[in-house]
Amino acid sequence: LATASADGCVQVHKLEWNLLDSSSVKMEKLQTLQLPGSVESLCFHKDHLCCYARGSPCLMYFDLQNNFAQQKINLNQGPGNAGFDEHVSMCIMDMAPYGD
Repeated sequence: LATASADGCVQVHKLEWNLLDSSSVKMEKLQTLQLPGSVESLCFHKDHLCCYARGSPCLMYFDLQNNFAQQKINLNQGPGNAGFDEHVSMCIMDMAPYGD
């Protein structure tokens, strides 16, 4: 489970429960991450937590199996970006994993 807030804080928790006994839910905080702006969206994809913070030109991936190692993917990369690698003209409000 991951929760996020307007101050850029993302908290990642591990949940354990018994499907036959819903009163035995356990939650353990694993990690607190600090993003550079308000967190607009996040989702899990395989062993990664994918996050987007407002005002950033990058999508951030955190590796859940490698101590939350961070990888940034520039959303402006590729031909036709006219050198605006750090320019932010849109934001990701909703995302969901698709394929591999």
